Amino acid sequence: MSSTLDNVKYSFGRFLGPVTTFLLGVFIYFYSKKETIVTVYDPNKKADLYYGYTQEDLFGMGGLLLILIAIVWILFSLNVIKSYAILAVTLIVGVIGIYVIYKDYQIVKADIDATTRKELVMKETKMRLNDIKIAEKEYKREKGTYTNSIEELIDFIKNGKKIDFARQGPTPNRRLRRYEADWIYPRENKALDYNMTDVEAKALLHFYKTKTDSLPKEFVGFVRDTVYVSVLETVFKTDDYVEMRKKQNYVFDFVPDSLKYLPYSGQKQVTIKTDSIPRGEVQVSTILIEAVHPEYPKDTLRIGSLERNDLKDNWSY
Repeated sequence: MSSTLDNVKYSFGRFLGPVTTFLLGVFIYFYSKKETIVTVYDPNKKADLYYGYTQEDLFGMGGLLLILIAIVWILFSLNVIKSYAILAVTLIVGVIGIYVIYKDYQIVKADIDATTRKELVMKETKMRLNDIKIAEKEYKREKGTYTNSIEELIDFIKNGKKIDFARQGPTPNRRLRRYEADWIYPRENKALDYNMTDVEAKALLHFYKTKTDSLPKEFVGFVRDTVYVSVLETVFKTDDYVEMRKKQNYVFDFVPDSLKYLPYSGQKQVTIKTDSIPRGEVQVSTILIEAVHPEYPKDTLRIGSLERNDLKDNWSY
């Protein structure tokens, strides 16, 4: 009785390893063939559903290798094959295993490279559209409407001017004198109860420069004026804007002529459409800026709307 029990224990221990390996290989192989629903979202948060396999084909090949190893192991345990045959099979399986590992590495690396590539392309494309949005806002501020001509927009950036306000020195800290108040407010007896305002100081600066020969000391260095400045220099080449691009690790520097093209696209152009919508008794200019990169045709990036007066994008939530 004791001898029989020992034989059972010996046989169990002898075949436990190969049987477990065989079952594991069968599970891995059939799991690799299991279909599942894969959900992919585009930048508009719309779901695109399709059926795909849970794992790559090489995952299933790994299961088949485990099954082969288990069969050889069982045959050896039953003394059906000799040790030299096991060595040969082991070498063959080893070579195949190295090949499978190498191919699996290539697949994983390709997936990582593709993901990294897409993130880079989309990041640079979003920045390109954002540059166009900023330029369009400046154009509308000066012209009153947006433009759907990218060439006109680029020319505005390179050669256009925008209104700015030069402000230097503090407002003089004193009350108006009577003759000053009478000059600024000729038709009213202005009270001299409070210190002059910034607007009054600006008017007096003009008064002293054009009506008198001397400038009171409190007005020395005082500047309040409307000036026209370069759009390129004061919007896209400021220290803050350049530093922002540097901190976010953008590959491309800002170049006005590049706005018409999508990054990494072989010069595919951005699409700009303009329209207007009624707001009371006036028409309000609207704009839609779109980019469909040839590498990712389903991922449309968009800023603005022709039906609404906003410049929201479709990737920030």
